Amino acid sequence: MRVRRTSVAFLLWLASLIGLCGLHRFYVGRPLTGFLWLITFGLLGLGQFVDLFRLIAMTRKANEARAAAGRSDERDRVVGRQSSFDDEPPVPLPPLVVPEPPRRLILRDPPAAPRMKPLSPTS
Repeated sequence: MRVRRTSVAFLLWLASLIGLCGLHRFYVGRPLTGFLWLITFGLLGLGQFVDLFRLIAMTRKANEARAAAGRSDERDRVVGRQSSFDDEPPVPLPPLVVPEPPRRLILRDPPAAPRMKPLSPTS
């Protein structure tokens, strides 16, 4: 079997736009949830939407599981190339900085409007 590619997984995810939800899950080796997505229209679209953001991690995890099991692309072994996924650990993200909440504003009455002098009739 071949290395799972993220671009193919995204194309299969796009099949959800015509009602074929869950095909990307079959592709990354999750047939049970793929079938569940297929019969529930991607958990009514919510699971399908979440998978859009998780798809890169899902394909990476599927490739790592295949590498750990000793399965790789036969073509890569013959030619002598490395597989298309990284063996290096992911770069850690910087810590999340939560901004301080804004201070409460004390609203005061607006200043009084200047008084207008009454117009005097001119003759």
